[in-house]
Amino acid sequence: MSISFSSQGNGNATLDSRGQRLRDYLRADRGGTRREILHFLSQANPGATTGHIYTHLQGRRYRTTHRSVCATVGHMRSRLGVLGVNLRAGNGGYFVKENYREMVRSVLENY
Repeated sequence: MSISFSSQGNGNATLDSRGQRLRDYLRADRGGTRREILHFLSQANPGATTGHIYTHLQGRRYRTTHRSVCATVGHMRSRLGVLGVNLRAGNGGYFVKENYREMVRSVLENY
C-alpha cells in the first residue's frame, strides 16, 4: 500500500519524501526503540515529556537512557519534522503533528 501526500506550495518537503526518510530512519533502528517512541507518541495526548517516554520504555523492558530518549526525540523533531512540542505544558510535551499523523500510522503499520 502506497500513500502519497503532498504539501502544496509552502516550501516544505512532500509528505511522501518525509515518509521515506521516516522509513529509512526506522530501518536503522536495531532495538526497536525509535519505533516504540513513535508508536507511543502517536497514541499519547499532547504533553508526553521525555520523562514519560523514558518511563514507558523502561516498563516495556527497553534498555535505554533518558539522555538517549532526549536525543532521539530531538532528532525526530528537528530532522524528520514529524513531532511538535506543546510549550504550554510545563515541561514541554511532545506529540505527532496533526498533518503527519496518518503518514506516521501508515509507516508504523507497514514497517
